[in-house]
Amino acid sequence: MAEVCITGAMNTTPSEALDAILNLPPIKQISAEISTLAAIRLKDINLWNDHQIGHSSILLNRVDIHSKTDSCMPIEHLNTPFHILIPRREEWVIGTRGETGALSFYTDGSKLNSQRFHLIWVPGHQDIPGNCIADKLARRGTTKILLPDKDYTSMPLASCKLLLLNQSMTKASTRWQNASVGRIARQAWPYIDKARTTALCRLSRNDCSMVVRSLTGHWLVDTHALRLNAPYNDFCRSCRDEEEEESTEHFFCFCPALSRRRLRTLGKPFLNDLSDLSYLTPRRIARFVQLSN
Repeated sequence: MAEVCITGAMNTTPSEALDAILNLPPIKQISAEISTLAAIRLKDINLWNDHQIGHSSILLNRVDIHSKTDSCMPIEHLNTPFHILIPRREEWVIGTRGETGALSFYTDGSKLNSQRFHLIWVPGHQDIPGNCIADKLARRGTTKILLPDKDYTSMPLASCKLLLLNQSMTKASTRWQNASVGRIARQAWPYIDKARTTALCRLSRNDCSMVVRSLTGHWLVDTHALRLNAPYNDFCRSCRDEEEEESTEHFFCFCPALSRRRLRTLGKPFLNDLSDLSYLTPRRIARFVQLSN
């Protein structure tokens, strides 16, 4: 129901199609992702026990997740041997921040003993030499294979989150491509595409509804109108050819009366099939539907 309210789609639209169009994994997959992340956090603080059955088996056989992450419980220190400096961006234009002669670096402070040092915030993408070197080394580190003698290195919790998200979206994509419903939608929107979903949601309410209804084939045209006992035409109202059925395929791809408008908005006078729509932005599709009257 929420997806219907967001898109303005008809109530008969398959939920699988709306899931793909709105870039939303099924509730079951979202729940599994959240539960797995919660189990990882509990395991890091020794409050998790694996079992062979039930929810406690969620981390079993997960070789893609390291045995321990870098997540830790926060500890409050009232007397710290360091000073944290967070200057404004404008202050970096003048020069490097920090006291002259101070030892300034990034560390957890565990090996400093009684030395004083400063933690200084550095603005990103400002061509500050030290920060640029750190970014370069971080990018290089992501491409290297973990050495056997470094196997004890903990996996960042952020990497776990990204891994679980990517796995969830991969499963959602596979589910959509293998769906038994949404024949028209699977041609016009074959992949879950976050950028395309964002472009769709930026349209006006009427345009968004128009695009979703036309790309799913759930609109008052062709046999779908007949199934709903709504008024419909059994021939194309644009080319007025009584032998041409007013279908979604004919409307988007083959109707000769709309060839000029199709060329102006979609880039071609005729489309090979509905899969050609998968390369077009929702705004261009909305414009073509508008011009077709």
